[in-house]
Amino acid sequence: MRTRDPNQEAQAVLNRRRHARGTSFRRAIRAVAIPVVIGLFVATIEITYHLMTKENEMAENDKQLVMRVPEDFLERADALIPTLAEEPGMRMFRVSRSAVLRMAIERGLNQMEERYATPAEQE
Repeated sequence: MRTRDPNQEAQAVLNRRRHARGTSFRRAIRAVAIPVVIGLFVATIEITYHLMTKENEMAENDKQLVMRVPEDFLERADALIPTLAEEPGMRMFRVSRSAVLRMAIERGLNQMEERYATPAEQE
């Protein structure tokens, strides 16, 4: 019968303990990390679905408009894109030239309606 060297035996015990500790740590990390990653993935899918649904609803109500505008208007709209993209409410959306022009038209119409509305319309 072959006897083991005491140093080898001690090293084998240490290796088993290290492996056991590492395995339990990895299991603990997996137990926490996997649900978190899955939760983030599901939340991302839900947000994407919501945005796509909203986009489809908007597309159904939108009408296409073709018009000529001065080049200066387009340059001004393009210059606003980075600024609007940094707005807290706009970070989730893709800010495009069309989006900037839609916002400008809506705000301009609101101001014109406030200014030029008849007293009966204001009530």
